[in-house]
Amino acid sequence: MKQGIFGWMLLVTVAFSLLMPVASSADGFVPCGRASGSADEMAPCTLCHIVVGGKVVMDWGLRLMAAIGLVVITAMGIWYIVSAGNPGMISQAKSGIKSTLIGVAVMLGAWLIVNTVLLLFAQEADPTKNPIVGLRSAGGFDFTCSTQSLAGTGISGGGPAGGGGGAGSGVSASLPKGCDAYQADFDAVAASTGVPAKLLRAIAARESSCNPDAQSGAGACGFMQLMPATAGQSCQWLKDHPKESITMGANLLKTYAGILGGYNATFNIGNGFALSGATVSVAGSPAYDTGCDDLIASYNAGPGNSVATSAGKKPAFAVSSDCPAVAGKSIPAWQCPINPGGFAETQRYVQTVQSLMK
Repeated sequence: MKQGIFGWMLLVTVAFSLLMPVASSADGFVPCGRASGSADEMAPCTLCHIVVGGKVVMDWGLRLMAAIGLVVITAMGIWYIVSAGNPGMISQAKSGIKSTLIGVAVMLGAWLIVNTVLLLFAQEADPTKNPIVGLRSAGGFDFTCSTQSLAGTGISGGGPAGGGGGAGSGVSASLPKGCDAYQADFDAVAASTGVPAKLLRAIAARESSCNPDAQSGAGACGFMQLMPATAGQSCQWLKDHPKESITMGANLLKTYAGILGGYNATFNIGNGFALSGATVSVAGSPAYDTGCDDLIASYNAGPGNSVATSAGKKPAFAVSSDCPAVAGKSIPAWQCPINPGGFAETQRYVQTVQSLMK
């Protein structure tokens, strides 16, 4: 009888395990550094991704153990019912139920402690002091990694920061309503710098949804998501001065346009400030408007073209080692859809900004 009960318990446990909602095979436990069907997992792996991946495993383990606990308690209840007053069987049933409840309570408590600690990190007021930079709460104990664009840093961005569209071909985006309140500032900066208001507004929409109080996980601040070190101002100053932030973004674009102009011998550089109507598609990738594609990419990923960064990552304007030349000119690394690594986000960034300019 005893063997029959435990055999049934094992069978139900296996069934529960098979029916448990686990991570889809399309998604990685550590969601970064690989292509995964429609899942966006091409951001460079960081400590944040490892933490989020560990939490996915922990959540799955808690669900599994909760299911096993339910099965054990059910089995012990049946054991108690069929004991027919046998003191030994009754004692075994009570002990099994008590031990299971204690075990589940301990695991649940540990789960709550870990998630509460992660939530505290995710809500850090100053993300630059956050040891898990980029960790963000997506609601409750659901966490994501935000490595959004860091203008002026030469670091390729990650998750959407503005009103941009989704991944893949045919990116479509609409301007956030908040941008309308700053149209006069866009026009004024455009008049003083020569950078079109459409371009400035599109970048602001993608970077911050035209929210002057925006702040990224890595410390980029304000309307145009500038790093304080790049702007020479504090994060709070950038938040409090949206028009000045727009001006700094415009001047950064002008500086980058000059740098990119030095690459004309190597690439067909699109470092203008406006859409041209001409497009290029590399290795079957979605088409970019050549008038300003490289300039927009530089705002997201930096204008560098050295062999590699200190971290060994190829900069945006190094010659691509995967995509062949087009029309006799090489392809910059950011534009190649083959093994794009962190530049998959830059490619979406350019498509979104250009969509917002139309």
